Formats: sequence, C-alpha cells, structure tokens
Amino acid sequence: MTVAIPAYNHGRYLAEAIDSVLGQDYPAVEIIVIDDGSTDETPEVLARYAGRVEAVSQANAGQSETINRAWRRARGEVVAYLSADDRLKPHAVSTAVAALRADATLVMVYGDFDLIDPESRHVRRVRAPEFEYRALVSDLVCPPGPGAFVRRSAVERAGGWDPSLKQSPDFEFWLRVGLLGRCARIPDALADLRVHPGSISFAPSDEYRCEEPIRIMRRYFAETSALPAGIRALERESLASAHLLAGRLHLRAGRYRQAGRAARAAAALCPRKLMSLRAGRLLANALVNRAAHEWLWRIRGAGRRKRGGHGGG
Repeated sequence: MTVAIPAYNHGRYLAEAIDSVLGQDYPAVEIIVIDDGSTDETPEVLARYAGRVEAVSQANAGQSETINRAWRRARGEVVAYLSADDRLKPHAVSTAVAALRADATLVMVYGDFDLIDPESRHVRRVRAPEFEYRALVSDLVCPPGPGAFVRRSAVERAGGWDPSLKQSPDFEFWLRVGLLGRCARIPDALADLRVHPGSISFAPSDEYRCEEPIRIMRRYFAETSALPAGIRALERESLASAHLLAGRLHLRAGRYRQAGRAARAAAALCPRKLMSLRAGRLLANALVNRAAHEWLWRIRGAGRRKRGGHGGG
C-alpha cells in the first residue's frame, strides 16, 4: 500500500499529513512525499522524517504530475494520494484495503470525511455521495474526496492524472477509472479535509480554470469511444452541468458577467438543469460558502484571543 503526498508550500500542515499516515493501524504503508518546488519550510519539515518516508524534491510541475511521479515509484498494489494539508484517519488504510481485497470487482473505494479548519479543529462531517457513473457524467458529481484508494493496476490501465488540468484533474481521472470497474463508498469517515484560504478548492479561480469543466466534458464525449449504454445520450445534459459548474466558479471569483453567460449556456443546452435543486445548491455554495468559513475562522480566532487574554491576567 502506497500513499503519495504532493507537497507545495504547505509546510505548516505537512507534518500533520505525514504523521497521519505513519500512525495508520495497517502494518505496511509506503509513504512517498514529493516536494514540488516549495519555497517555504517544507524541506526542513521533510528532513525530520528522514528514513521514515521517501522524500523527493523537484522543480515545480503541478499537482497532477507530482502525483503521477509518486505513483510511478509506488510499490504497493493499492495507491492513494493525500494533500499535504489534509489527514487520514488512523484506520483509513486498513479499512480501504480490506474492502478492495473482499471484492475483486472493485477498482476504487473512498469514504466520508471531516472538514477541519486552519487550526485543525473539527467543523463538520461530510457524507460523500454513493458512486453512480451516470451521475458522474450527467451532473458532474464527484463523490471521491480525500481518502480515496485505487488499485495500481487501474491507474496503469486508465493512465494518471492529466497535467494540463488545474481545477478538476481528480474528477477527470475518476471519469476514466469508473469505466474500468466498480467504485464504491465506504460508509465511514476516512480522512480530514482542511479548509483554509490557501487550499485549491477554496481559493478563487482564474477565468481559464473556471472553464475547465466544459473542456473536460467536451473532450470526454469527443474522445471516449466505448461508453456504457445510455451514457452518450447524456451529452447535452452533461455539458449543461459543466456550464453550471463553470458559472459557480466565476460567481465565487466575483465575475458576474461570465457567471450569467454560463447560466444562459446551460439553459440553452438543458433548461431543466438550470431550474434543478442542484443548480440552487451550486448558487448557494458560490455565494455563502467562502463567507461562512471566513466568519467561522474569525469567531474562533476571537474566542482564542479572548481566552489567551484572560489567561495572562
């Protein structure tokens, strides 16, 4: 079993990520950390783990190529990746490996996860959706989050992450893996996902990255020859969902004109998508998610400062 940790300027959190893998209750876990050209304290953190993890340094190449490089070096039959600011639960590896060993038809498993804040405090638990390939294509729902484990043989067949993608390379990767066999949710929290201003999923995206869901799905339907029955008929619905996701990203970045254009494109492709409950959730997420987290951080930070002040009196 191999866990890859791509590390880029998350030295503040890297030790927690590594310790969470070293603390697994599974007897044999290979840890490969690749420092992707960090300019912070990442090299110093890695030096403290000499002999316990395989550490590699490289010029900055991006998350996708970094994960691919680590997986190419992997010796485990099951591989996973862990962002340098996230953590695995102590039983994550043993739970995932047991599930894969029990069912040869499975190519990937994933679990629920807990959101944690910049100070590693619990925010809430996220129940991941069950994996349904049709929904993956039609709604662009990406069930696997942190704590996803895939057979190395499936990675070799599907190919690794696409380095040209910056916003949703994981989603595009699961599109390919999902064609190879069953993927399943484990009804247990396997990881902690840290939400902080510097996280990729939280920071506003530039215009090109916002349009990435559209490019992914156009290429998927143009280049994937053998699709499951009924999937090709979802093309217009899928592209409408891609435009809605692009619109959410534009809206979150404050580009209202581009968000409106994306919504109109979605309506032209599949009007019911624009009126769906999912569209409403995407809108709400774009409008309040970042503000809600920032408000929570301020409240908790104020409480911590208040407690500190009383302690020193």
